[in-house]
Parts: sequence; C-alpha cells; structure tokens
Amino acid sequence: MGGLRREVRGGRILAATLRRFQWASARRVAELVKELARAQVRLKRAEALLDLQKKYRTCVSNA
Repeated sequence: MGGLRREVRGGRILAATLRRFQWASARRVAELVKELARAQVRLKRAEALLDLQKKYRTCVSNA
C-alpha cells in the first residue's frame, strides 16, 4: 500500500510540475508575442523614416 501511495503522490507532484512549466511556457510565448509586436512597430517607424530620407534627398537633388 505504501508503494501505491508514493506512486500517486509522485504522479501528483509530476502533474503539478508539468502545469507549472506549461504556464511558464505560455507566459514566455505571450512575452515573445509582445516583443514581436514592439519590433514590428519599430520596423514600421524605421521604414517611414527611410522613406522620408529618400524623399528629402530627391527634393534636395532636384532643387
């Protein structure tokens, strides 16, 4: 009977550990999604700035 209790308790510990890791993984995925969104915003700003620089250079060279 003692061995069975240990097995059940071990299973509970394992299940709790797995839940904790899955939660941590989900949290990390959420962090990465936010980081990706921020990076995309920075990229759009950089592209807009580059377009402005190109327009400015074109205007200056035509003047």
